Amino acid sequence: MNNAFYGCINLINITLSESLISIGNYTFMNCSKLTTIIIPENVKSIGDYVFYNCKSLTIIIMCIANSNGMTLSDYWNDINDNYDKIPVTWGYKEE
Repeated sequence: MNNAFYGCINLINITLSESLISIGNYTFMNCSKLTTIIIPENVKSIGDYVFYNCKSLTIIIMCIANSNGMTLSDYWNDINDNYDKIPVTWGYKEE
């Protein structure tokens, strides 16, 4: 689903369902207070500009999955018009 949390300016963190297999375009766009997200292992595709303008999410995106076999938009982790990327940890293990 595209735009699922678009503009939810008070969203700080979120736990995504283990059954989630795709994150649509612009899902968290303009969620300016979002600081933490862990992408579950079953996610196989991530759309365009998912984290665009998530100004508080500048530290890292944690992906339990690895990037092998995942379909990623070229712009999925762009945070601004300068194409600055949010760092990603692939194969993250929750403790």
